[in-house]
Amino acid sequence: MKRHFTSLVLGFILAAVTGASAQTSVDSTRTRAYLAAHVGTSGAGLDFKVAVKPSFTIRAGASILPFDYNTLMTVRAQPAKIDIQADFNNAHLIFDWHPFLKEKGLSKKAFVSVGAGYFWKAEGSGTASYDGTYQYGDISIPSSELGELTGRVEWNKVAPYAGIGFQNPFPMRKVNVSFSVGAFYMGKADATLTGTKLLVNNQANQRQFEENMSFYRILPVAQVSLNFNLF
Repeated sequence: MKRHFTSLVLGFILAAVTGASAQTSVDSTRTRAYLAAHVGTSGAGLDFKVAVKPSFTIRAGASILPFDYNTLMTVRAQPAKIDIQADFNNAHLIFDWHPFLKEKGLSKKAFVSVGAGYFWKAEGSGTASYDGTYQYGDISIPSSELGELTGRVEWNKVAPYAGIGFQNPFPMRKVNVSFSVGAFYMGKADATLTGTKLLVNNQANQRQFEENMSFYRILPVAQVSLNFNLF
């Protein structure tokens, strides 16, 4: 996987540089470097972008996505408290290539991206506990004696990225906007499920939890960036 991804990145860079050198003209007023503030499904953060060629841009930055959600729901006709927390924080290096600079209109602004992110945090946890009294047949069990279930999930630290987007390759203004969509491939998650008190024995639930979480390998990215011209 890593060997194929490395070959893809090298091929992408070669194609971008070759395509850039084939351009017949370059707008001398084009922004060469800019700072971008972004927000989207992968969180909020900053990027530093450098246009090393007319059609080739390198961006390096970081994003943070803290998530905390609490709710009260019904599980098996009993009220239950659910507390979910997650953190997806990453530093990334991404290469953008404009393959249609000679075209006009929206296609001129289209770019494709490859890169990777290093997630110093890519984890989540969820705790479920009954609220009140749990009825097991004719037996009433207070929630304080029943215990709680906690699921923990952790993904790979390094994740490849691919995406597409639209931005002005020759921005004239000090501030401009760009859009992109893509995804990080996070790999198979390491998932554990533990219980306390009467819920401590849950080996069967552990296997099901691992199987359920094995399908969550993609972190989708839909992002808007506000780019500030530096020079």
